[in-house]
Amino acid sequence: MLLLGWEASYSVKLAVADRAAETSTKEGFRRASHLLPSNSFYHFALSEYEIDPNDDAEEGLRELESALTLNPGEIRAWIDLGLRAESAGDYAKAEKSYLTAARIDRQFGPRWILANYYFRTREPEKFWRWAYASAEMADGDLTPLFELCWHVTDDATTILTRAIPDKANIQREYLGFLLRENRLNAAEPVSERLLASPSGEDVETLLTYEDRLLADSATARNLPTALKIWNSLANHGLIPYQPLWPRQGLSMTNGDFVFSPISQGFDWRLCNPPGVYTLWDKSHSQLVMTFTGKEPENLEILYQFLPLLPAHSYLIKFSYRTRNVAAKSGLVCRIYDGASGVSSDLPAVQLSSEDWKQEAISFTTSPTSGLARLVLSYQRELGAVRLGLLGQASISLQHFSLELVQ
Repeated sequence: MLLLGWEASYSVKLAVADRAAETSTKEGFRRASHLLPSNSFYHFALSEYEIDPNDDAEEGLRELESALTLNPGEIRAWIDLGLRAESAGDYAKAEKSYLTAARIDRQFGPRWILANYYFRTREPEKFWRWAYASAEMADGDLTPLFELCWHVTDDATTILTRAIPDKANIQREYLGFLLRENRLNAAEPVSERLLASPSGEDVETLLTYEDRLLADSATARNLPTALKIWNSLANHGLIPYQPLWPRQGLSMTNGDFVFSPISQGFDWRLCNPPGVYTLWDKSHSQLVMTFTGKEPENLEILYQFLPLLPAHSYLIKFSYRTRNVAAKSGLVCRIYDGASGVSSDLPAVQLSSEDWKQEAISFTTSPTSGLARLVLSYQRELGAVRLGLLGQASISLQHFSLELVQ
């Protein structure tokens, strides 16, 4: 009978306490904690009301410590205690509280809080330990962590070795961060980690990095890294293209248009200018560009980066056919120096033929650059009618090949 009476009394207190707590007010939680003083949640909730300058800070701290006495595994309470201690200048107590939270909960949150704490207290050795530990457990956006690391040091090697675990998802996210922040000098060793065992998830980020290398002003210096990325992806079957080996004369990609151009890396880049529509004709292995008459008077239509050898001679052959394109209309296939972006004295050919025609371009690379750009462009000649104005104009391309002339 006594037990039943106690259970009934406790049930009543629990119901009343719950109703009081449901008000989510300071007085409600205070009443609930008086009715059930052994419930840690009510004490913790009451402690959180110490956010107003008019509230009693000591009272909030007492409630927080009561919550931890009743439930030492309450992570939020340990973190809150650490924040209060740090704010009061009691760094020993703050550190102990944060470490306790990290020992109880080995997930990202407490570790990230410790990394931030040691950043604020300027303790680099402890910071690196907990930055690395945070990254190990992360499953979301790590941009804040990467930014914090670069605030601590601008030494890319230190950050990579001390804060970036050997996990592909973390390395991939870090490489993306470096590209967004335009820190290309720090990106190569990260890409090398990914290339050791690349997966399909890495392709987009690695090709984006390769594109940045090819677009950079120091293209000649970047060419070996760009080639390494392309060849590794090709060798692992992650892109449907052959590896490129300039010394063996293998420098052109997708010359027969077997695959729809991906507009990245060493494949064809479709510029998609206004007024020009491009069709990949799979059945005939050709690329067809149609001009509506609304295209700009000066534009690039299509191009491909060619990794070549400096001071060597080459021969490019291809087949094309045009429709409603007059001679000297300004539709040109040209070789550009990839490092400087200008054609200098490299050759160009005007394209105009209603029947299929094979064209050839001979050229020699500069002594300092091993990269060239093969470009299809249009620049309206003075006095010529814009393409497409006298009827839909088009050009079809097939069978590009490149030969290293010995």
